[in-house]
Amino acid sequence: MVKIMLPNREELGLENKIDRREFVADALWGLTAAFMGGSAYAYRIEIGNLKRADEEYVGIERQLLELENEKNAKKLREEVERIRVEQEKIQRKIDEKNRQRNIYLTNPPEYSADEPDEVSVTRLVYSETRSEYKKPVILKHKACSVVNRSKERGLGIKDVIFEDMQYKALRDGNSPYFYSPSNFTSVSEIDLEAWQKCYEIAESILKEGAPYKTTHTFLEKLEDKNQSIPNWVNTLTPVANIKTVDGKGLYHFLTELA
Repeated sequence: MVKIMLPNREELGLENKIDRREFVADALWGLTAAFMGGSAYAYRIEIGNLKRADEEYVGIERQLLELENEKNAKKLREEVERIRVEQEKIQRKIDEKNRQRNIYLTNPPEYSADEPDEVSVTRLVYSETRSEYKKPVILKHKACSVVNRSKERGLGIKDVIFEDMQYKALRDGNSPYFYSPSNFTSVSEIDLEAWQKCYEIAESILKEGAPYKTTHTFLEKLEDKNQSIPNWVNTLTPVANIKTVDGKGLYHFLTELA
């Protein structure tokens, strides 16, 4: 009795692509006919036909596998190229952002309504509390007042900064420090250091969120006995009281948040 071992599809590692039974059907029918007819010679011939059919089938399966591998390789190359192009786009954006950041850090331009929010917050913090740059916690509370108001009131950062009668730097002698900081940072290393510290804090808080609940600040001048404390100070919840670097003032940080 002749036993023919045909390689199965699992051994070839293939999915269903063609029907093996259909492929060798003619050979099997011939084999059956020869067997039924009782001719040993014809039977051996049909056995040979079946083997050749199976070998041809295996060859085609391998060709299909090679074509499939080539197709997959092409898809893979295309995907790699797509990722490379996308990475280049992202890198260009990062490079441009770093270039802009370096400009803002070293040579801040005039105020623009289109500038990033962190630059606008930096302007406010610098113009109102630049002399406290060696006490970063004060700068952080000031920056938090903008970010928390924006979130609580549903307003943009610039909308909060320019709210009527809110931040004094926009309406007193400090306004040039807000609108044109480079007039000062370009001639004073202290001002440049203060600006950069303000920028780093504003950038961090806008990215990571406000660490304090502060929404309002009031500077009490400890040596000014005639200074009056606004009524709104007593309507808000205290967050922290921090002395100025020179010890002549006391910052009251308060919140309208629950």
